[in-house]
Amino acid sequence: MRAAEAAGRDPAAITPAVIVTINVGDRASSERALERYVGEYYGYPLDVVSSIQACRAGSGDQILSYLLGFWEAGARAFVLRMASPDGPEHQLDAVADAVLPVLSSWREQTVAAAVQARASRSAAEANSRVESSVGRGDSSERISSGISVQARATASQPRSRRRAITAS
Repeated sequence: MRAAEAAGRDPAAITPAVIVTINVGDRASSERALERYVGEYYGYPLDVVSSIQACRAGSGDQILSYLLGFWEAGARAFVLRMASPDGPEHQLDAVADAVLPVLSSWREQTVAAAVQARASRSAAEANSRVESSVGRGDSSERISSGISVQARATASQPRSRRRAITAS
């Protein structure tokens, strides 16, 4: 992110991503398929290619465990290349069934957490503005404005709590 700032770009506008070549299935057959695919596609053995590129074979859970490391490191977009030397249909089904639902849930949890954090920050900023306005003896219009911001930031709270905030 420092590189983005140094280039004059907003780091928040950049989505960290990773491309991973995968084959989902039982460990032995998926490893063979991945080795064959990588050898045919790149002309190098899997151990050479996987030293410079993310590659993984295994069950859906094994693939997800591998992807989780990238997620925890900050990746928020995944480009999944199906390593399928004999046609992608089976791999597309396996990824759709075993991998994509979990990846989607990670994103949904992250979005929900971000919305909650934003609402908390907005409420804290509104409280700060109200306390600052009251402390300086500013006009009631300014105080009222701060309270309405706080009420919008707490819209997810029960209606009775929202009324109390608006009325305070």
